[in-house]
Amino acid sequence: MKKILAKKNKSFASTCFSLCATGCIGLITFAQTAVYASPAGYGQIRPYAEVQSTAQNQTNSKLAREDKKNNAVSKKNNNVRSNKASSSRQSISNRRSHQGNSAKTSVPTMRIPSATVDSPVSDGYISYDAVSQKRREAYVEAKDLARSGDEKGVRTYKEGILKDYALNVYLDYYLLQSNVAPENFSAALSFVRKDEDHELSLMISDLYADKMGALGKYAFVLEIMGRDPHQGSMPDELNVKQKARQCRWYEASLMQNKAGEAAVSFATALYVSAKPYPEACSGLIGAWSAKGYMTNASKARRFQNLLIKRNVGDNELKTAAHELEGDEGMAAVKAAELRSEPERYADLDDRRARVLSFERFASLNPQDAARQLDLFENECRPTSTEKHEILRIIAAGRLGNQSDESDLIWVDENLPAALWTEGLIEKRLRRAIWFRQWKYIVPLIEAMGDTGRNGINWQYWKGRALINTGKKQEGLELLRKVAHDRSFFGFAAAQLMGMHPYYGNSSLKRSDKLPDTLGDVAAVKRFFELYAMNDPARFIEWREIALNTDDETALFLAEWALRTGEHQLAISAVTTGMRWDALDYRFPQSYLNLYKSHAVSSGVSLAYLYGISRQESMLNPVVRSPVGAVGLMQLMPATAKTVAKKNGWRYQGSGALTDPDTNIRYGAAYLNELLGKFKDNRVLASAGYNAGPGRVARWKSKDGMKRDAFMYIENIPFNETRTYVQRVLFYTAVYEKLLSGRNIPLLSESERNFSY
Repeated sequence: MKKILAKKNKSFASTCFSLCATGCIGLITFAQTAVYASPAGYGQIRPYAEVQSTAQNQTNSKLAREDKKNNAVSKKNNNVRSNKASSSRQSISNRRSHQGNSAKTSVPTMRIPSATVDSPVSDGYISYDAVSQKRREAYVEAKDLARSGDEKGVRTYKEGILKDYALNVYLDYYLLQSNVAPENFSAALSFVRKDEDHELSLMISDLYADKMGALGKYAFVLEIMGRDPHQGSMPDELNVKQKARQCRWYEASLMQNKAGEAAVSFATALYVSAKPYPEACSGLIGAWSAKGYMTNASKARRFQNLLIKRNVGDNELKTAAHELEGDEGMAAVKAAELRSEPERYADLDDRRARVLSFERFASLNPQDAARQLDLFENECRPTSTEKHEILRIIAAGRLGNQSDESDLIWVDENLPAALWTEGLIEKRLRRAIWFRQWKYIVPLIEAMGDTGRNGINWQYWKGRALINTGKKQEGLELLRKVAHDRSFFGFAAAQLMGMHPYYGNSSLKRSDKLPDTLGDVAAVKRFFELYAMNDPARFIEWREIALNTDDETALFLAEWALRTGEHQLAISAVTTGMRWDALDYRFPQSYLNLYKSHAVSSGVSLAYLYGISRQESMLNPVVRSPVGAVGLMQLMPATAKTVAKKNGWRYQGSGALTDPDTNIRYGAAYLNELLGKFKDNRVLASAGYNAGPGRVARWKSKDGMKRDAFMYIENIPFNETRTYVQRVLFYTAVYEKLLSGRNIPLLSESERNFSY
């Protein structure tokens, strides 16, 4: 630590790798009937607290394009309610009736130009004339034929009633999807080449790359994929879909003898990390092994990473041990057998086995391992590499959220500068903030890589540290700069400096003016046809519009979405295309009357209800999370049942939670309960809403040291919950501005100065 504080360690870039487990990244996919917005990470954040999703939003155009590609409609989710034309009008009518409370009836209806559909528009949105109805009915029939592989039948429709129809590209897609085979490869390749950036093209590319790879036709894989999808990226930098795609490319490259060092490095990192990987990556690991890159050393590294994990099963660990050869293999087998009792490492008769068991012991009991380290060294004589690994393991454990100042002293005195990874620096930074060690904060931040050190959160803490170490003017200037960022920490800096938060709202004026180019945009035509049939593929075209049209078109359609009650579409229109200043669309006032009513009855502020809902569901009333949370405020059925019982309400099952009125009423009541439990502290209530009130109670400090809310938030041990709390509070402040016009502090004085 002393060396870290003395100067920057120029070797960080080459030595940096994190031992910390990463949180799940939640997936928002608008290609499904229900959209799930997990409070876990949303990929990179811009600004810091900006909602991002792997389906919709990224911090630069390259990632935006890549992630747009990664979220295609799945096969099973394409089998949706795509009614006959005779029922299309009714389905839309029903949907609007359900959304009635959210529609902004005070503004005039915006009419979509007839050029976007087949014939003159009625009902302000969709054409219902007989010709359009018949074509939609024919499309549904043709789609069924396409899915069954009836090419001749589809051709009859395309040459007849569906000639020049906007959705014919989907019929081609379904035909190719119905029989993924080598004989259809040329047709698939032609389909992809027509518009390589469209999601449908990417979906076909993925399907055929998978199939051709499974058949050993690797030249076909490379041809249809066209290019290295994520050149230079490592596994931890990619989401699941991206990782699978990269694996397909590298597998084919290896098998065609066209792979370079990047492919080998990627496969090696994937294998030794011992982290779960997509099924598509199994082929890459097989190819990497077949080419002779799987060595005993890589097997040993993987076994070590498995051994120090807490949640690895005995069978997996033993299998990995038995794959090792020679002395290393025998040592691994012995260490695996002692997995549940690693403190007995001294009982083993093999030096290497004792080292491995001690690493396991250190991961579970870092304080005890530190106390026994000298004795262990004298008895086992670890190599320098082995000792470095043990030191990193102990340091990571002692920098956890339960650490005290003695843990920090040990890490500072015993971990050499060369062993400080970016992950360990972050851990040490948070503990420095927790224990008000202001003199350490700036040197630690400066020791990070460029991306880390320039993060808005660390700039905020650097400013505070400068003020508290005698460099007040420099610190104030930095905080003024941070305060001009529209983010949680930007708002925090503004509050500290007595400045108004930066909002930067530049939303489109509400009008009926139609962009001149609207009727010429193919994606717009396709979207409204799919929308008329309530086909979930409409979300594909919506993302195309958001990413590839001009601001005028995208914002006009966002306005249309708001007025139609399609609030998640409005959000997507601006966040997918990184139109960050369009706050009215990023933060729509959905179901306003319902939220107002339940804010009054529950005593929970309207803006706070919106802040929670915006983070939880992106204001989609029918969303269901993978773990079963439902609706606008993402209530778990068990929680909803308990809330209903406490309030004397009749619980009608999880299906009722998709009703906005019911969901907001239950969610507001639960929030009121949490606020009561935590003395009206939204920091703790938000953390409790995400992680459970029991955990929040366990996170309370017990040393009596004075800490403010921002110190507490920065040290929330769950990455997901830490980000969640920041976003909810930031969104609440934004909603307060939009709802009332008031510039309110990010936190109340009581919240800021609470005894955390």
